[in-house]
This record gives sequence, structure tokens and C-alpha cells, in this order.
Amino acid sequence: MSQTGVPAVDFSADTDLITFIKAIPDGRHRRGVRNPQWYLLLVTVLGILSDCRSSRDLEAFPSSTARC
Repeated sequence: MSQTGVPAVDFSADTDLITFIKAIPDGRHRRGVRNPQWYLLLVTVLGILSDCRSSRDLEAFPSSTARC
């Protein structure tokens, strides 16, 4: 990955959260990837907005019975 000083995401664009998150490049290796990166980031953002305070809270957040 080259460092050109130009951000990969256009912060000035008027877009919704999902479009913004999908524009972030995925730096993971393809082997073993089960979920798309944009989904993991979206669940993380929603968990933080729902007052999850630890990684354990964020792990439990997507289940329907989880409470942070």
C-alpha cells in the first residue's frame, strides 16, 4: 500500500454512513474472512452509539438478547 498523502475516503462528500464505511479499504487477507469489513465497522459504530463500553460489550451487541 503506497502512502501518497491523499485520503482513500472523500470526507467532503455528502453520503450516508453505510456508503462512507463501504468506501474504507479492507486491509485484511482474504483467507478466513467471514464478514465484510463494512458490516463489522457498522456494528461497531452502532454499538458505541448504544453505549457499549468494552470489546466484550461490542461482541455481545449484535445478538438480539444483548444489553450493554
